[in-house]
Amino acid sequence: MKDFVDVLELRAELRQFGIANVDRNFELLFQEIAARDDGGALRSHIEKRVVSYFTNLELSPGPTLYDIMVLSLRAKDMIATFNWDPFLWAAACRVSRYAPVPRVAFLHGNVAVGYCQRDPIKGPVGATCRKCGGTFEQSRLLFPVADKDYTSDEVLRHEWIDMQRSMKAAYFFTVFGYSAPTADVAAIELLRSAWGKAEERNLEQTEIIDIQDESTLRQTWSSFVHTHHYGIVDNYRLSYAVDYPRRSCEAFWQSVMELKPYEPVGMPDCSQLEDLVDWLSPFIAAEHSNEAGIVEQ
Repeated sequence: MKDFVDVLELRAELRQFGIANVDRNFELLFQEIAARDDGGALRSHIEKRVVSYFTNLELSPGPTLYDIMVLSLRAKDMIATFNWDPFLWAAACRVSRYAPVPRVAFLHGNVAVGYCQRDPIKGPVGATCRKCGGTFEQSRLLFPVADKDYTSDEVLRHEWIDMQRSMKAAYFFTVFGYSAPTADVAAIELLRSAWGKAEERNLEQTEIIDIQDESTLRQTWSSFVHTHHYGIVDNYRLSYAVDYPRRSCEAFWQSVMELKPYEPVGMPDCSQLEDLVDWLSPFIAAEHSNEAGIVEQ
């Protein structure tokens, strides 16, 4: 968000509108515009520019980090994101041809994801709803303002409900690159209420993937961590999900509850997505056979 003004080429419009310091965080700029009575036209212009920019982004052939993330998890898992870009959705769609994929919740909306106005399901923008034959319409993106209301928009409300249900039942909670900004009090409170009190999460594990120092991260996420039940890495490749692909919860339980830790398997570096899928095929086959153990490679 720090260079978003230049990414969207908005510098001239903002200065013409009378914004003195355009080099601030985009969220703060947008908050100022949204608060002004005469800001409606500029706000609409920015919203259209944002949608246009993100809609034109395309995921490279892969396997990308998004493909690895999706393939490392299973249908029982969920990825919740605040990002507007289409990359996670694109990865989930193409990976689903080879393996069951985790559910995805778009907590701020997404440029690639449409919603049926009649049925509570989502799909690619412009595609046809399989239930009623209607069209998946572009959802409203939640733009950064001081008071983020996650309940007034019906689509976003359902996304948050889905995420909270998953979080309440979660055994392993991973935070990947989310800074938990103090300005987004509503989001943090919703996450905290779903997770519950840290002292009651005496079996669960929290993993943080971030480049900040441990003391800062530990303080930021203290309400989500029971005593020493956390891990910190600075790269998704070092995460538990990649060490134990599609078996992270089973591996963690085996280690801390059964005291019989598995050796990390790790996911290989592959130049083609199909090669990575082939490597994971024994894991996927075991899932279809209802086997929960770690697969030897």
